[in-house]
Amino acid sequence: MSSARSSVELVSTLVDLWRGEHSGVLEIDAEGTHTNVYVRRGVPVFAEQGGLRDTLGRVLVEQGALTQEQYAAVIDHMTSSYVDDVQMRFGEAAIALGYLTPDQVHGALAEQVRRKVMSCLQHEQPDHVFYEDASLLDEVASFPCAPPPLVPEGIRRFWDPSRTGPVLEPHLEDLPRLVSSATEIGGRFGLTAPELRLVRLVDGESSLSAMRVASPLDSLLTDQVLAALLLLGELDMHPPPSAAPFGRREAVRRRAAAIALQARRARGARPSERPRPSSGPARDEHQARLRAERRFQKGRHHMRYDAWAAASEELRRAFELQPDSEYELYALWAEYRAARYPSEREEARQRLAAVVDVALKRDRRFAFGHYVRGQLALLDGDDERAEKSFRNAVALDPDDVDAQRHLRLLVSRRQG
Repeated sequence: MSSARSSVELVSTLVDLWRGEHSGVLEIDAEGTHTNVYVRRGVPVFAEQGGLRDTLGRVLVEQGALTQEQYAAVIDHMTSSYVDDVQMRFGEAAIALGYLTPDQVHGALAEQVRRKVMSCLQHEQPDHVFYEDASLLDEVASFPCAPPPLVPEGIRRFWDPSRTGPVLEPHLEDLPRLVSSATEIGGRFGLTAPELRLVRLVDGESSLSAMRVASPLDSLLTDQVLAALLLLGELDMHPPPSAAPFGRREAVRRRAAAIALQARRARGARPSERPRPSSGPARDEHQARLRAERRFQKGRHHMRYDAWAAASEELRRAFELQPDSEYELYALWAEYRAARYPSEREEARQRLAAVVDVALKRDRRFAFGHYVRGQLALLDGDDERAEKSFRNAVALDPDDVDAQRHLRLLVSRRQG
């Protein structure tokens, strides 16, 4: 069995599966997070496991379908309600309590699958392998999320120049042509009007380098869009007339062929090695997760009222029940705020600095992680880093009033 280990290779695998209409399970491991993506005829239709942020309840709260209080009530109901020893799912509990309709739950489940798949694109070195076997999908639900719009969105959200650069640099002097019309590409991949104007610059006569200069978008978004289209096979790259027949372009082709070979080998894994869809965690594990989330919600409630000692106790218990960097970061922040002596506070601060890096590597969308990083930067006297961190926190969580306040103060201090 062979596996691949880079974000570019993961995108290439998703595209290869989509264009080849393959069916099976794509296993992805990155930064301590494991995700199984079930693919039917090239389209991801279900995803299990993944990070805390992508659980159904968190998705519903972020969408505004549930309030924080309703979410906590559903967790309480699930913790105490078992029917004939069968685990009650979050959607079923939310419907039973009258908070949601079945259609709302169905829509949120589809969004959850999309987020879980896209979350895998944030990691620089995800280890992934595909098992081709249509029977692995016999018992899973279907919430299709086609790769064409998913890949560009993931690249926009997570890729920086260090990741777009290796995709584009071998082609800077090549003359790209569109495989489809600009209108078709825009519709299929969900491009914005400015992004579509960039696509219309592709004429087969201008180099990729010249397109980057003439782009109506900023440099990062330009490279993200071009990298997405290149990886999705929508740009047919031709060397300039004076180019040698072999060279960098040939090296890129050989690398792409190697990636495809890795995927084909993975599909030939022995049946005993192939994952089977799970019906969810075992009862004890399921209960531990629910109790951890229940403690976590209580801890966050105490935080809103600056009851830091009570918050610390609840959040520490959540982390003990379910060791996760998100729970740990909240617990350490509460301990830091509750500390009565300078030595205790300094110890908590040092541990915070280590854990926040782990938490943000695992999930770059973790708004509270950026908030804590901003607070630590303020303590270090680094206003520039603090402003950047608070700006990230506000972008990810516009309701974070404290992050907004710190950001305004830092901007005012810099401008005044």
